[in-house]
Amino acid sequence: MTEPAIWIRNLHKSFGTNPVLKGVSLDIPPGQVVCVLGGSGSGKTTMLRCIAQLETAEDGLIVMSGELLGLRERNGRLVPRSAHDIARQRRLAGMVFQRFNLFPHMTALENVMEGPVRVQKRAAAEVRSEALELLRSVGLEHRADHYPAQLSGGQQQRVAIARALALKPTVMLFDEPTSALDPESVGDVLAVMKSVAASGVTMLVVTHELSFAREVADRILFMDGGVILEDAPTADFFGTPREDRTRAFLAAVLGQKTTA
Repeated sequence: MTEPAIWIRNLHKSFGTNPVLKGVSLDIPPGQVVCVLGGSGSGKTTMLRCIAQLETAEDGLIVMSGELLGLRERNGRLVPRSAHDIARQRRLAGMVFQRFNLFPHMTALENVMEGPVRVQKRAAAEVRSEALELLRSVGLEHRADHYPAQLSGGQQQRVAIARALALKPTVMLFDEPTSALDPESVGDVLAVMKSVAASGVTMLVVTHELSFAREVADRILFMDGGVILEDAPTADFFGTPREDRTRAFLAAVLGQKTTA
């Protein structure tokens, strides 16, 4: 049986007295594209940040590509991994944020090269050719020598996707990657994401772009109140959702789009 790309059991996370994740469990097989929908505050981003080890859960387990994240076994007990080992594990997943987080003093090419050269200690000449190919794949080879301030928001996000792919992660995590973009740029970024999905990379995408989810996702998760309320194949989710809360969410969102 194929090992899941992501395996989560009973994940809990609170901020102060506010519980945000309340026992999330999830399996994602390799190569699957999963979109996560839900209202603000439902726990979508926090789940992604826990997988990326940008947040530490109070309880629960996350396994990615066969590795238990953040913890290791010692004398029959689970203890925290070292900071060095956690940094290594973070490279198993590439994460693309709402904001682009590019280094402003580096060109697009330098941003894409930074991780493989500095983190993986690879030769710059070898990485440069790969980085140029990645920029070509997102339609920005002609902007390789431009700084972030010289790029549009959509172009910066496409550089950010290329940068995440440069480390050759086993999983790609996207946190509302189009939410900060103007409408004209959204289509370009979604086209790049569709290309990544078609390449067979495992993807977990928090998004409000229902048309993208309907077209690209193998499966939809709907989160509400810190739990996964519905988990279904894409056609079933949009066609015959089981939960009243899911139906209300879809009616509200699709209704707004219809009347806009």
